[in-house]
Amino acid sequence: MTILIVEDEPLIRMALSEFLESRGYVCAHAATVDNALTIAQTQTFNAALLDVVLKDGKVYPVVRALQQKGVRCIFITGHLPEELPAEFANLRCLEKPFDETAVIDAIAGCGA
Repeated sequence: MTILIVEDEPLIRMALSEFLESRGYVCAHAATVDNALTIAQTQTFNAALLDVVLKDGKVYPVVRALQQKGVRCIFITGHLPEELPAEFANLRCLEKPFDETAVIDAIAGCGA
């Protein structure tokens, strides 16, 4: 299974990647909306873990691009799920801080 991690905090990004890779997942990373869009358009993923607010804007264009390709998206955020646009109300949202079990459960729950 291949997972895209979109997170602008390097420590969180690396910790998620190391944790998932230790469980057999293949991970790609992005820290900005622009970089994530490029990666989303050129690579294939089973699921994506996406921080909502990145340094260059909100991640919503990336989510839309991934959804068009059938990628299951999971938000990882310090914001409340109620603050997400209505179009994303059906997506799983892990509130920071989250534990590793919640990440695995979320990925498994989306069929990845």
